[in-house]
Amino acid sequence: MLQKILIFAGFLFTLLSLATITSAAELFVGTAVVDITPPEPVAVSGQFNLRISQKVETPLTANVMALESRENDSSQEIAIMVSCDLLYIPTELMELIRKAVRE
Repeated sequence: MLQKILIFAGFLFTLLSLATITSAAELFVGTAVVDITPPEPVAVSGQFNLRISQKVETPLTANVMALESRENDSSQEIAIMVSCDLLYIPTELMELIRKAVRE
C-alpha cells in the first residue's frame, strides 16, 4: 500500500511539474491498470530453495500513466510511466516494449 501511495505521489509531483512548465499547452493524462497475477501454481522467487505458491495473497498489477502536452493540436511532449508488481523485468521484455512504444 505504501508503495502505491509513493508511486501516486511521484506521478502527482510529475504532473504538477509539467503543468507549470507547459502553462501555454494543454495537458492530457491517461491511466490504465491491468491484473498480471499469474495462474496458479507458480515458482516463487526470493529464497534459496524452490517454493511453489499455494494461493494468491495479493493480486499483481501493472500500472501505466501517460502524459502529453499539446499546443494548437500538435503534440509537444509525451511521457509514459509504467510500474509493475514484479521482482524484475527481463531485459529482453523491456526492449520489446520500448520497440513497440517507439512504433
